[in-house]
Amino acid sequence: MQVDAHSYIRTQTVQGTAQYICPEYHHEGKVSIKTDVYSYGMILLELVTGQPPSINLMANVRRELKKSRKIDAVLDKAIDWSIPEKESAHAMATDLAPDCLETARIDRPSFGEILRRLSGEEATGTNEEETIEGSDRECLVCFSAPTNAKLMPCYHACVCVACAQWMIQRRDKCMICRVLPSSFQEGTYNQTFVQ
Repeated sequence: MQVDAHSYIRTQTVQGTAQYICPEYHHEGKVSIKTDVYSYGMILLELVTGQPPSINLMANVRRELKKSRKIDAVLDKAIDWSIPEKESAHAMATDLAPDCLETARIDRPSFGEILRRLSGEEATGTNEEETIEGSDRECLVCFSAPTNAKLMPCYHACVCVACAQWMIQRRDKCMICRVLPSSFQEGTYNQTFVQ
């Protein structure tokens, strides 16, 4: 396993179910906090449509919506959908799932953004991977705080201060390299890196 300087880990061993694996992991072995966002998008489409996951599922949904202009054409026929449920399903199938299934990981929302969207909060309009100052990159433990703690001795900047303290107290290993963190350095971190 190799840690790159651009917020992802590279592995030689790609594992998982092909239909849920994002392109950068499948083709290059790159794993990031956006890897599971892709899988989540596929699961959303699966839940809404009742169709099995596939690389073409998003294209099939778009084609059906374009042809019929009705969400009913793609909804799971085994479910008796109420009007509010149809509206939610429409938003997931036409807005959230396609964003999660973006080919480029930087274009996918973070799980924090997904939670904000699902709860009806306004989108911030910024992507944490593009933010340099005032990082809002998500903590890999709680997913609700910015990454502001660099774990030591491995130097992975992947958690918030509260989670770093919690990990050290519980003697949890780093989720990136499995090293036991002994301390952390506070700051604003936009990358996962090793010195």
